[in-house]
Amino acid sequence: MPTGRTDATSLQRPVTAPASREESAVHRERGLRALRGRLPELTEVVVSSLRASEPAYRHGGIPPQEPPLWIGRSIDLALDAFRMSPEERIGTLDWPRRLGERRARQGVPMQALLRAYHIGGKVICDAFTQWGFEEGLAPAHSISLIDDAWDVVDRHSSAALEALRTTEAELPGRQVTAALLDALLNGETDRATAAVVARAFALPEEGRYAVVVQRPADGPAAPLDPMELPVRVHGVRMIWRMHGESAIGVAVLGELSAAALGAALPTRGGRRTGVSVAVEGLTELGRARQLAELAARTLSNGHGLATLDDRLSATMLTVRPDLARELELRVLAPVLALDQPSRDLLLDTLAAWLEAEGSATRAAESLYCHRNTVLNRLRRLELLTKRSLDNPKDLVEVTLALEAFNLRSGSRR
Repeated sequence: MPTGRTDATSLQRPVTAPASREESAVHRERGLRALRGRLPELTEVVVSSLRASEPAYRHGGIPPQEPPLWIGRSIDLALDAFRMSPEERIGTLDWPRRLGERRARQGVPMQALLRAYHIGGKVICDAFTQWGFEEGLAPAHSISLIDDAWDVVDRHSSAALEALRTTEAELPGRQVTAALLDALLNGETDRATAAVVARAFALPEEGRYAVVVQRPADGPAAPLDPMELPVRVHGVRMIWRMHGESAIGVAVLGELSAAALGAALPTRGGRRTGVSVAVEGLTELGRARQLAELAARTLSNGHGLATLDDRLSATMLTVRPDLARELELRVLAPVLALDQPSRDLLLDTLAAWLEAEGSATRAAESLYCHRNTVLNRLRRLELLTKRSLDNPKDLVEVTLALEAFNLRSGSRR
């Protein structure tokens, strides 16, 4: 594996002040009992933080049910190690080594594993600090506990990272390159890793790529058969990786646009598919995957296919659902306050008019009504929202507010 990456030495501990051994032992036991009583809570905090910051723990090769179990076990064993002397703690490294080996086989980047230990260490230290404050503990004793915590975290993270490196080096050739491709899809940007993947899969290291994410739609769906995934789409080579129930495809675009790829992709009921924009180089695959995931999230009806090129505004709304909701309420509140039939009539008319590129005649045809009926409904919507559809700024706000409503409500307009 390439060198020059962050390792466990980056988990730097604070400078500590000495406390008597006997007092420290008493406070350590009391603190450990307090933290063990909060083990589920601490585990949830670590899991939530990790999933928010590391794509490998959200959509990677790690089964979604695994992090709470493994992280809870890691914290539990770390608390056991606090009772031991620094020399005895060497005997507690079997679990972190096992964890590091497993993460290597799942294609988890080294930096993601390091972040997991960093977050875990910080959560434990924060819990000790809070307990010490509530107990009125002298600063020297609190610092001693935190120093012990970081010693254990350093030892366990070093063992896990070494096991990850060793396992990556020992994996059979095709398996290790597949794991490295997974690492790129999970956000790894190391150029040496990209070069290995390029040679193994005969890919251009600096070529144009798009990523396709296909995952189960909301509700029951038939399992995805990997044999059904196309190896070529519109003449473009596809490399697929299975991550649980989801399929992640790397498209070697060449001169093809991502939009054309999306138009040519076969779709299947019970699945939602997202297609990223085109990116340059294998080191951008992680970003492309995130964009494809966001595109898939814009499918308000829970299935179908969405390309980021066609869904940029909706994608921006999914990134900040709180702001999307604020925009929806600020613009459409008077409309949403109507009874449901009246509300839906106005919003459906607006959607049809937008789909018809502002033509009341074409919108009327799709709604099976008279052109003047469309104009009257739009005029009522303007009066309620106090916005003119002839004003470009107002039109943008109304369009985005309608998109936000559709995404939140799961409407299909």
